[in-house]
Amino acid sequence: MALTVSIPAPTANGVPGVYSSIQAKYALIIGDVAYPLGGYPVTPGTFQFTQQIQSVSVLEQSELPSGWFPVYDGAYGKLRFLQLAATPTGPMNEAATGTNLSGVQVTCQVLGW
Repeated sequence: MALTVSIPAPTANGVPGVYSSIQAKYALIIGDVAYPLGGYPVTPGTFQFTQQIQSVSVLEQSELPSGWFPVYDGAYGKLRFLQLAATPTGPMNEAATGTNLSGVQVTCQVLGW
């Protein structure tokens, strides 16, 4: 099997031009001393967008040494922190409520409009 890449991406049915105003912003994300249940609440305004967050992607140089990855949960408007597994095939686990993430600093690319 081979990977297929289409550039530009085909427009999905019913949403013509939805990505025309998309912007990429780069953000340094720093945790705090008590991770909240279900993740940190975020809005488009958190990242200086006016309408929607599309995705949050960790930049490669930020992946280690922390081992923590912020993942945007659009269904609940939360930024969840997942930790790398101890083994390459193990699952990532979300931070437990109350976890001290104040030492975690991750640079991300955030897409939105």
